[in-house]
Amino acid sequence: LISRIISSSKPSEIFTSDWLKEYREWALLIHPDRCHYSGCEEAFAKLTEFKRILERGIEFQDEICTITQKDKVLIFKGDRKYLENSYNNYQAIMASPEAAHSLAMCLPGGMVLNADNLEVHLRHRSISMIDLELEEKHSRWAFNRILGCAAMLNSISGYTHCGLNPAALMICPDEHLIQIISFYHTVPVYDKLKSIVGIHPYKGWYPDSIFSTKRASPEIDEAMSRRMALYLLGDKSGDGIKLRTNTNINTKFLDFILNKKFTSIQETWLKSLDYHLHIPKRHYIYD
Repeated sequence: LISRIISSSKPSEIFTSDWLKEYREWALLIHPDRCHYSGCEEAFAKLTEFKRILERGIEFQDEICTITQKDKVLIFKGDRKYLENSYNNYQAIMASPEAAHSLAMCLPGGMVLNADNLEVHLRHRSISMIDLELEEKHSRWAFNRILGCAAMLNSISGYTHCGLNPAALMICPDEHLIQIISFYHTVPVYDKLKSIVGIHPYKGWYPDSIFSTKRASPEIDEAMSRRMALYLLGDKSGDGIKLRTNTNINTKFLDFILNKKFTSIQETWLKSLDYHLHIPKRHYIYD
């Protein structure tokens, strides 16, 4: 336990959703007044700091908002227009009973639009994908899950997300799921685009065709899912060029991700199953 705590860099690497109970148990075990194993003082100090972080909330930034995460609640603060967009798009997607049921594993449990913020209520303990890097086998799994969420959003609810990037996605390690947490740019499939992600490098993740058609084609979500796979493999630009020299990455899988030929997002999703490995619950992000 001591070495695990010392080697961790953030609370999510050691705590589950029941973090307060875990903190109390572990603090008793490794408190320097009771524990005499080497490293107990350093581990106790880090454990206490992680508790403070969780109590005040983990803060991160997307293109529009500052987001504070407290357990399974996200507080978005930023441009009111985009907060309303995200809220209204989420409500429109969930209005259909079929979509609400089928997309439950991909979307938050609810949203509340307040005067100065947007509350997003997560269904499960979740970790932001910002700066996340995974081994190839875990990146395959995440790629398949992201594609699946996008394909169902397209086919069941009739919407294109139009903004899949690390700040819009979270990973749920206990439930083996991916969740989409914001919907700033989401519009019905093939409707005219109202906005896109405007920051580097994600603006470059869109397929070239959208700048002429300006339509919300499912190709957008498929292309951005591929970029997410490259991002998780360690290329934060999403280009994948530097990954060509990485001998630890299967070349067939990399070729598949880098293939820009688009037929349908559902077909790409099904093909991705050929590369998907079944990773045991709760361990894929840590082993």
